[in-house]
Amino acid sequence: VEEPFKVVPEKGIRRKTVYPDDTIRYHHDWDAKLLAAINSFRKVEQPLMHLLGDALREKISKIAVGQEKMDSILHCYYGLDQLNGKASKYLKKRHPNVSYPI
Repeated sequence: VEEPFKVVPEKGIRRKTVYPDDTIRYHHDWDAKLLAAINSFRKVEQPLMHLLGDALREKISKIAVGQEKMDSILHCYYGLDQLNGKASKYLKKRHPNVSYPI
């Protein structure tokens, strides 16, 4: 996302605009939601799993059983190389089961 844009109104969603730095601002909340979802991964049928490559399927399975850390959504941030490394200790303390890129 390079420029802010307005979103289509959706019930239960308060945000009206998506901003370029939303990944930085909300990654901790989004990481927590992803961790909660991955905990249910093995309990729910995964009909699209066959579409993933072997390496990704194996990684997801390891994350689901706690053998590997989940990558933070920050790994998807376009300006990742601009993030300050000082945040690393804070991030790792907040979500120890998440792998942060900084």
